[in-house]
Amino acid sequence: MLISKLNSEKIETELPIPKIDRVAIAPAIKDLTKAKIALVNTGGIVPVDNPDRIQSASATRWGRYDISNIDNLKSGVYKTIHAGFDPTVGTGTTQAEATKMANEIVPFLQEDNVDAIIMVST
Repeated sequence: MLISKLNSEKIETELPIPKIDRVAIAPAIKDLTKAKIALVNTGGIVPVDNPDRIQSASATRWGRYDISNIDNLKSGVYKTIHAGFDPTVGTGTTQAEATKMANEIVPFLQEDNVDAIIMVST
């Protein structure tokens, strides 16, 4: 490839970069005092028995747990199953799986009339 490039010949990489879908930035919320905000996290925090059997790496499943009536996530009741932190899409979760899970999650947020999401990481 280097020799081709130096000779101004056409080059083709053996490691093509996949095309990434770009999501437009949402418009600002006009009145935060009236907005319903959802807190979504990628920490793999689940009830201690991990009822949805979410994998600790290369996740293909997600869970939704009601924590509205508790003040903290106590050890022995909740745990994290996250295998580690990677600043991309989880620990080995592919973009395709992340997109699939997002498409599964969005209807719940819409049904709950959520105006915005704060997505936090581990």
